[in-house]
Amino acid sequence: MNGLKALIFQETPCTYYIHCFAHQLQLTLRRDQLRDHTTEMLKQLLESGEVQSGKGMNQERGLQSPGNTRWGSHFRTLDNFLVLFSSIAHVLDAIKCGGSNPNDRLQARAFLSMINQFEFVFLLHLMLKILVMSNELSVALQRRKQDIVNVMVFLDITNKDCNC
Repeated sequence: MNGLKALIFQETPCTYYIHCFAHQLQLTLRRDQLRDHTTEMLKQLLESGEVQSGKGMNQERGLQSPGNTRWGSHFRTLDNFLVLFSSIAHVLDAIKCGGSNPNDRLQARAFLSMINQFEFVFLLHLMLKILVMSNELSVALQRRKQDIVNVMVFLDITNKDCNC
């Protein structure tokens, strides 16, 4: 409230403040509904043979808690969002149609409309691709035993990938 937001408003007064989408989605989605729908879909996929089971496979995914500002957490959030997309849409539709709170129904309707737009899906995939590249560099830079030559090679690879 008083930190970065205030500085941005000072620098650019016509800026709009938009509450973090992930946090708004967390406020609207019910985790148990999301978990139930995802589990049901996984059961169907396993029964049909479309996915395999095994040690370490088909781990439960969820949306990250809001407030984490590391690039790696943004990458995991977008990756999980993409994997859970159909379940998220299903739960939002259920809340939109049968939510007990009118405010939840309105928010669910707005989010469902937003995530089904081409621009949202396009930007989701674009940001995920960018964060995949920057996440690999970030992980490499955070290693305790890292030599400068490897860091420079990673940096060059990331720059070349981003300039395609």
